[in-house]
Amino acid sequence: MKNLSAVWLFIFSTFVPLSAFAEKINISLGVYTEHLEAFQSVLSSGQCPDPRNYLVSDNQILTEFLILCEAIKLGGLEPKIEFKAFPVYVRLLRELDGSSIAALAFGGWRRDLDISRFYISPPIIPPNTFTKGFFVKPENQHALMANSREQLASLTAVTSAGWKVDVESISCVGSKMISARTYVNMFRMVGAGRADYLITTFPAGDDLNVDFYGVKLRPIHGVKIVFKDSLHFAVSKSHPDGAKIFAALELGMQQLIADGTIDYVLAKLGIINHNVTSWKDIGCIK
Repeated sequence: MKNLSAVWLFIFSTFVPLSAFAEKINISLGVYTEHLEAFQSVLSSGQCPDPRNYLVSDNQILTEFLILCEAIKLGGLEPKIEFKAFPVYVRLLRELDGSSIAALAFGGWRRDLDISRFYISPPIIPPNTFTKGFFVKPENQHALMANSREQLASLTAVTSAGWKVDVESISCVGSKMISARTYVNMFRMVGAGRADYLITTFPAGDDLNVDFYGVKLRPIHGVKIVFKDSLHFAVSKSHPDGAKIFAALELGMQQLIADGTIDYVLAKLGIINHNVTSWKDIGCIK
């Protein structure tokens, strides 16, 4: 009789999806205002798509959200997600600390996340993995030839003042820097010639050129910046459902790391691009 019960238990656990037992929960997630429309489009069906199969082009932040949602589901919750949009990273962290949102919909750098205020997930991207290139207009031949720290110091970069790691990386290289509030404006400022370059992630595949918001940019060949910090999801400790959400997130993240899903998705996105493995890391932030 015990053997028969064991067989039925095996069959039941194999063919009945975990979602049938998942606890339904409302989760408010903080997003950048400029990304809100894309996030809402992904959830148009009401369900989070599988991060392995959903095409997000080169949208890193949207990819991180898909990982977050999949991890929460694997951890035993069925999330009904509400997005709350804010314009800048600093404001998002402030709202997270104040519990008006349960979590960020994307990853934050470990250095920015206070463990006394936030639950911090296993790394989405481990230290010394996240890589960015120096992207310039193809017509800007002077900038394209700047493949040393000394030459880059003669150029002007654009970034967001709230992106502390990017700001420090550019400052360490020695470039003059101007600030833009949004990613769109960064591309437009390089396209208009107001800045020589921006730093951003490489696309997946062999073609390393990018074309965003009508602006085509090319990386300076042979040089890159490798960030020493790690990227994590953050959940508010002051939110009433924070502990429950984090428990599910942590459990799901462990599974996604173990089965190779996160590495696969990062490679598909271009975060891990073996075409630039031999390029020189000229970053100087420790």
